[in-house]
Amino acid sequence: MDSIFQHLVLGAFLHDIGKVMQRAEVPVSSGTEAFMATAGPSRNGFSTYFHVQWTSQFFEEHFLNTGIPSADNGDDDAHHLAFRHHNPATPLQEIVTQADHISSGMDRGESLYERDVHKRKRMVPIRTLLSMEGTPHEPYPRLPLTKLTSQDDSIYPVLGEDENESRVPEYQKLWQGFLQDWAERQAQGFEATLAWLDALYERYFWSIPASSIDTIPDSSLYDHSRTTAAVAGVLYLYHQQMGSLDASAIRDRQAKKFLLVSGDLSGIQNYIFAIAHSRGKVAKRLRARSFILSLLSQILARQILQDIGLPFLNLIMSAGGKFYLLLPNTNETRSILQRREQSSQQWLRDTFQGILSVNLSSVELSTHDFLAKRVGEAFGELATRLARRKHQPLRSLLQSDSGWNTECFIMPESMIQEESPLGVYDMEGLGEDEEHIGRDLTRARCLALYDSNRGRYGLLGWSFTIAPSAQDLDPKPLVILSYERGAERDARFASVPVHYEYRAAHVPIYHAGDYEEIDAHVGGHPEEGYQEGQILPFNLIAKAAQGRESLAYLKADMDNLGLLLRQGLEWQGGWTLSKLATLSRSLEFFFAGRLSHILRQSYPLIYTVFTGGDDLLLVGPWNQIHDFARDLRREWTRFTGENPYLTLSVGVSLARPMSPVGFAAGAAEQALEKAKRSTDHATPKNRLCAFDHVMKWSEVDAVFQEIKTLSTWLESKKISVSFVRSLLYFAFLADQYRRDKRVEGLRYLPLLSYTLSRNYKNDVALCQWCEKYKEAGGEAIRHLRFIATYVLNLNRGS
Repeated sequence: MDSIFQHLVLGAFLHDIGKVMQRAEVPVSSGTEAFMATAGPSRNGFSTYFHVQWTSQFFEEHFLNTGIPSADNGDDDAHHLAFRHHNPATPLQEIVTQADHISSGMDRGESLYERDVHKRKRMVPIRTLLSMEGTPHEPYPRLPLTKLTSQDDSIYPVLGEDENESRVPEYQKLWQGFLQDWAERQAQGFEATLAWLDALYERYFWSIPASSIDTIPDSSLYDHSRTTAAVAGVLYLYHQQMGSLDASAIRDRQAKKFLLVSGDLSGIQNYIFAIAHSRGKVAKRLRARSFILSLLSQILARQILQDIGLPFLNLIMSAGGKFYLLLPNTNETRSILQRREQSSQQWLRDTFQGILSVNLSSVELSTHDFLAKRVGEAFGELATRLARRKHQPLRSLLQSDSGWNTECFIMPESMIQEESPLGVYDMEGLGEDEEHIGRDLTRARCLALYDSNRGRYGLLGWSFTIAPSAQDLDPKPLVILSYERGAERDARFASVPVHYEYRAAHVPIYHAGDYEEIDAHVGGHPEEGYQEGQILPFNLIAKAAQGRESLAYLKADMDNLGLLLRQGLEWQGGWTLSKLATLSRSLEFFFAGRLSHILRQSYPLIYTVFTGGDDLLLVGPWNQIHDFARDLRREWTRFTGENPYLTLSVGVSLARPMSPVGFAAGAAEQALEKAKRSTDHATPKNRLCAFDHVMKWSEVDAVFQEIKTLSTWLESKKISVSFVRSLLYFAFLADQYRRDKRVEGLRYLPLLSYTLSRNYKNDVALCQWCEKYKEAGGEAIRHLRFIATYVLNLNRGS
């Protein structure tokens, strides 16, 4: 990346930093005011877009000693490119202007600041505005102006705060925090500086509105800055390669200058769950495989960007095995994509025996497409093309223009899947490295990535090393991925880009004294050699379950995400690039960041198999998994501002500790599908399916209150286990009548009455409790089978 490109990207990224300073009422120096009067944007002889003067002041006072080479042309250094984005005078300044428009999906209008609206407005999270039936109802929930954290719910949207109140104190606190952290890290060079800016923007500017003049300020300054810089880089490379680096060509809105590229790993679940229990160490290998999948996507995306000459910012979205890149639509780009797809397919075929494959698809976009807010349509088209490619795995490897590459169909003899006594195939994958990776991940706080073989583990032609702290890393990696703050303070990494990531990686750890049942097993089986601090195996996790010694697998998925990406903002005219990035980041934050903290704090025995994008798979003690499912839905409802169109479906399945992971996870997947497709309700989805029973979320708490009541009576000997089993039988009969239209199922009514009169006729509370179940066509009787089954499992062995 030459110095021109570096200044362009940094100038585009920092073009609106003056908005924060303006809203924080940072004093403007006399020199800055004079510069604004002579070189700033104006209208009818009067200065306008005043935030750019603060942007200029930031460069003068704080953007120093970065180690970035000086620009050949002073008008095109990062300072002037950012300052002049509202009155461009050079082709590169024009690129920043156009990138600003493309990111926001509009030509910026004049701001009206006579009543300090920019100092009062707070951001409305885009996730609360998605709607399938027109404009959502006001008032809209707003985000707090605070530092981003996954540690508590202080970052959730709230209603009711006065929007006429000045937010200057909050802006001042954020600005001072940003400056303090900025000064602590003396990043050197373009990539290290850009990475540090990206980290600080996310931490402090995540909830700052990019524009306060929008009717609904729903785009984050952080995401707008990221996407503006990404677009600027694409425009520069496109026009450079096309030989058209002039203002007129840059302003052309019809040319298809952009290539939106999606990469998708196929075979994820087959790979994760192709682990036979006969080999043991399932937990470590399961953890490693989930981690490897996320890293595979990231490495391939970085390889493509490195080949093209673009920074990490052009990775627009990445989650759940998918990634989206914004690239220049040139022959050189297409050639790089073809080479990378073929080389990655070869590596995946040789390493994973064809179980995993990668698919790349792309759509062309023009500046007009972005301004017309057709980004959602582009993502929809990408999804369609990827779906077709999934039915042709390894196509780029197996087929060429001249026909089939027949030699690629033959696997080496060394690629043999081992079959367990249970008939489950065990795909070798990375072999013993998987166990080592799974072990290292328990203490991992950072990861060093290399574009060579210097790392400990190889992946897709690159390598990586996992470490408990930055001090344990080689001083010259390509990039550091850090899962906690602190790595940036190591002077050895001044020129290394450090990126912070939320990683859904919680696993149960053995600590003596935490759980009586686990301690009893460990004490009674010294030959098994359990040690303090090791990952708990599934059989010990199950011992902490109440009643039945069993695990449960939970699979959750956000409903209708694809449809919402196509239609959820039609009432606003469609999606912009920055709005889409804002939504993507917020979803990843919730599923990878916020939920990880909830698990650590409240459900330490639940094992994270994978989370990403909009779904997750967890394993834990069966009763805790059911409790977590309810808490998950409550958290999600609050996080989305109770948006009725952003719903979750959850499937739960029970399994013995030694059940094959693939089978158990498959059962959870089937439960999830039943929750989404249940014919028991007019409107499917937004349901919980557990014990093969589907419930609306609005029913779940009441059902579990019934479970609590019945279980309490059973524990106190008020009722017997035999009575609960009778209730289960009555529910079976009622289902015959309700679901199968068999009249004989109504026999449950006299049987229930007889049981009560013979054994509990003097128990008024119990008889009243049973009354609601005598309505054969009612909702209460529909849940009785689940209630009785749950109580029997909860009290097994008691």
